[in-house]
Amino acid sequence: LFDHCLRGLRFLQDRAKGAHGLPLMGTQDWNDALDRVGIGGKGESVMLAMQVAWCLGEMAEMAGRLGDREKAAECRQRFDAMKKTINENAWDGSWYLMAYDDDGRPLGTNRDDECKIYLNTQSWAIISGVVDDARRKKLFAGIDRHLAAPAGPPLFAPPYTKYRHH
Repeated sequence: LFDHCLRGLRFLQDRAKGAHGLPLMGTQDWNDALDRVGIGGKGESVMLAMQVAWCLGEMAEMAGRLGDREKAAECRQRFDAMKKTINENAWDGSWYLMAYDDDGRPLGTNRDDECKIYLNTQSWAIISGVVDDARRKKLFAGIDRHLAAPAGPPLFAPPYTKYRHH
């Protein structure tokens, strides 16, 4: 089972990746509302990249417990590489992007008038361990500024008000 999981992570990191080195999202990742973002086979998911990083960290720990130093070292190296890719290609200056669409356009940027920030990529940046302390502070400031709401944070903000084909 361990080897099967590791082969899947290798595939996502080495072959099923887009122009920015992030995993391809296909028709969507977690968010069905983004079903056309990668329908052409080129859209990339930042959250999936963060989940791959988290899995690699967990796999490194498991390999260490199993006494497999070689696979533990591979998983740590792969974690570091994915972390670098995410931070070079998915950090927007104040928070992490959601995705890149098939045309290479980023979703969830400061420049967007709708859906500037997605909660899930911010939480996964912390869960996965890809964000450093300085960026974490900016990330939380962005959450406080754009996602704080009396009933709890929405998944993204501001909401879409018109249909976007991509």
